[in-house]
Amino acid sequence: MLEIKEYKPKGTEKAINILQKAINTPNKKFLVYYDPDIDGLVAGYLAEELLKLLGKDEEVEYIINENRTHGFLIEDLEKYKDYFILAVDFGITREEIKKIVDSGIDIVSIDHHEIEDELIEYENKGYQGIVINNQYQFEPEEQRFLSGGGMVYYFMRAVLGKMTRQLDYESLAGISLLSDVRVTESLEARAFLERTFNNNSEFFQYLINLTKGEYLSSAKAQRYSGFGKLDRMYRNYVDFIFSPKFNALFRLNKGEDAIELLKINPNIVKKYMTNFELDKVKDKQNEIRDLIIEHLTGQEYSNLNVKGLTSNFSIEGDFKLSNFIGVACSKIKDNYKTTLVYKESKENYIERGSVRGLYDEVDYLSIFQSEGFNAAGHKGAFGVLDTDLSNINWESLNEKIKKAEEEVSKNLQSLKKIVKINNLSTYMNNETYKKIPEYNSFVRSQNRIYLKYTGNNYDKRLLGKLILYTVDNIKVKCFDEEITMENGYILPMIEKGGYIEYTLNRI
Repeated sequence: MLEIKEYKPKGTEKAINILQKAINTPNKKFLVYYDPDIDGLVAGYLAEELLKLLGKDEEVEYIINENRTHGFLIEDLEKYKDYFILAVDFGITREEIKKIVDSGIDIVSIDHHEIEDELIEYENKGYQGIVINNQYQFEPEEQRFLSGGGMVYYFMRAVLGKMTRQLDYESLAGISLLSDVRVTESLEARAFLERTFNNNSEFFQYLINLTKGEYLSSAKAQRYSGFGKLDRMYRNYVDFIFSPKFNALFRLNKGEDAIELLKINPNIVKKYMTNFELDKVKDKQNEIRDLIIEHLTGQEYSNLNVKGLTSNFSIEGDFKLSNFIGVACSKIKDNYKTTLVYKESKENYIERGSVRGLYDEVDYLSIFQSEGFNAAGHKGAFGVLDTDLSNINWESLNEKIKKAEEEVSKNLQSLKKIVKINNLSTYMNNETYKKIPEYNSFVRSQNRIYLKYTGNNYDKRLLGKLILYTVDNIKVKCFDEEITMENGYILPMIEKGGYIEYTLNRI
């Protein structure tokens, strides 16, 4: 496997000094502040593992925001006076760091979201705070891909050196890369993903057994695809099984359950392993998502889809409807147009919204901010809060998006590889093309190699929701009845156990 290269972000040594001082202070308490998504889950878990390995397991507390709200939301700072806080995978401003430290708290923030140019650090009366972030302009470009989990992994490595469970920690960082839709084309990213896809440790087998669910455990699934023998993850498993189920926990305000599942709390594990409870949580999430989509109204522009819910639309449950705006936005965006989905708090005023960009390479965040949106997050996927829509020039926003997407599209079209073939079996047995499935497993969809089948030696049959084609004696799976061999493209990828799985996609 590829080597995971050394990386020590600026401020690491000072952060280690703050941590070591806390470790050596008698009766010091520690707080890990999680972010409510999978990357935040991994980052927080690794942070707790670090403190445990430093002998502070009994002194560690944790918190996680409800309703998928990001940011430092502790109002009663006096409650945490003399604590050491390790806050991971969400941004903290210079002003917030100052307020926290002035309250008698030591804090190290480890993040990977957009940030100002100068290192954020502050000290007052012996208390210290610092923000480590790979998006500072002075950090190396080749490390910008890292997720929050990846950043905490590197901090662990800087503090401890080689670790007994290092493979598990690196593999979890790989999961967070995929769940947070980071750039995975570089060799540095691939080094993490190689470990994710090849890890058959006891811990990873537990994660598979936990998330595999009813369908992949069924006799039919075992008969047709051998899923019952699954002993390691692969890209589609993370993207379509592991991540959606854990994300559903956060949307239904079960973030603490997600944390305890990762920490293998026996009582919580028993609760979720009985009767495929994670399947039920995901089904509930999708039920609410589909209800939201059904009631959306709005307008579609050439390059932008704008959909909203009125202020009087509501759902029942101990969670906010807005928790599901992001997953609804992603579902609509899959129709191949940059999308904004929002919930109004009053007419023409966004309470909470989400944007999903069509291309990873476009800085949609800056475009939306320039048009008056209160937006924060990643460049291609971010949230919107408290924005007055009456002052938004939609045509101007659409034109900026159109211009940016056309420029990126030209570059991508030159890179996109669509190969026409008339015999799938002959093509895939050619030595020249045997590396294509492995290549496709490590890159994002817009960089994969797709096959356009021009032959006529195929048939199809239905297996439940699955449409199974047999093309030149090779099985090709399809999960969308609107995709056919005439309008679809075959994607070969290395999947579980190292075998090649072929799926029919649209691109």
